[in-house]
Parts: sequence; structure tokens; C-alpha cells
Amino acid sequence: MASKKGRRRGGKSFTLPLAVVAGLAPGLSQLWRAKDYGMRQVANVASRDYIGYDPESNRITGAYLGYGLLPLLLGFLVHTVAGKIGINRALGRAGIPILRL
Repeated sequence: MASKKGRRRGGKSFTLPLAVVAGLAPGLSQLWRAKDYGMRQVANVASRDYIGYDPESNRITGAYLGYGLLPLLLGFLVHTVAGKIGINRALGRAGIPILRL
């Protein structure tokens, strides 16, 4: 069998996707504030911010999705687009060790 020739990318190593982490920050800050009121409140805030279901009022609402789900999805979108257009590969070639968009 002939070996596959062509461009090879480097091996897999740990990288920290900054766009996704930045998208997680607003929701995690809400959870951090809710921890003072107990685990039930943390679960309520997580459900409300990431799923859209508010257990306290027993309703589905999109009012709080801007604190959790939407920034997270935007971070994934930026990360995916950066990977498609080659920004992450350029960061790797520049010698930046861990950080990627």
C-alpha cells in the first residue's frame, strides 16, 4: 500500500479555545453569584440561563438566555470560523503554545 502523501498537520495537543471560554464567562459569573443562596438556586440559575426554563415560575422564557446560552453559542461560532479560515493554525505557527480562538 502506498502511503498517503500531502500536507500533514501537527499532532493533537491541548489548546485552550479562548472564544468558547469567553462565552462561558457570563453564565459562570451568574452561577458564582447564586452559590451564596445554595445549590438549589445554582441549579435554578443554570436552568434559566442555559436552557430557558425557569423552575421558580415553572415557565419557559428566553429573557435570560443572553446570560448563558447565547454567549456560549457565539463563542462556538467564533471558534469554528477561526478554525475554518486558519487563524488557529497561524497562531500555532507563530509559536503561541496553548491559546487558540
